[in-house]
Amino acid sequence: MRKLIPAIAMLAIVTAGCASGAASTGVVASPTPSQGARNGASGEVVKVGPGSLVLSAQSGDQMVMYTSATRITNTRTATLLDITAGQCILATGQKDASGTLTAVGVRLSNKVGGSCVTGQSSAGTRAPAATSPPQSPTVARANGEVISVSGTAVGIRDTQGQSLTIVVPTTIPVTASLAATPSDITIGQCAFAAGQRTSTGTVSATSLTLSPPGPNGCTPRGAGGFGTRRGGTGGAPPA
Repeated sequence: MRKLIPAIAMLAIVTAGCASGAASTGVVASPTPSQGARNGASGEVVKVGPGSLVLSAQSGDQMVMYTSATRITNTRTATLLDITAGQCILATGQKDASGTLTAVGVRLSNKVGGSCVTGQSSAGTRAPAATSPPQSPTVARANGEVISVSGTAVGIRDTQGQSLTIVVPTTIPVTASLAATPSDITIGQCAFAAGQRTSTGTVSATSLTLSPPGPNGCTPRGAGGFGTRRGGTGGAPPA
């Protein structure tokens, strides 16, 4: 009888230890609802209504609500004629001995906080890549505020406050990421909505970024990531 008591005691200790370990493991493996929640939504616009739109993402359709206070930005193909004073411009190209830069790629954007953001547009995109490698070793990048436009010559004030002239040939690609309105939202576009999700899963958008789909549809953008077009497999980011 005396020999059974230690064995029983040992069994009780082992059982308690296993229970404690299981409980501990359960706490670590079971995140709270707030940990699993994700804000924002992205995907292809498949339905548009007054103050709302539906995005088709990899996880399924997502309802997005917006108001007059929602900041809407539309990324689209532009031309030299779309460049106006007050915009932010980001250009890559070749700079000659006089300091004039001849661009091979240009991106336009709105100011952020009253100024042009160094090294990126208001939509958070990097400088446009050159469509063909420059032959000259004098490769340059310029960004700042557009001050004047005369023909193909665009005068800017860069982020250091210096004046610079950019020549924008009519044959190069120009992309604009500029302020838009609800009327610019169309079915088939890619959209990224930033905002909190309600208890029903609807996203209340504080900002909405629109862009054209790539060759195979909407592609990952930021943390949320774009879904794919219905039947698509994703694709390269829009130029």
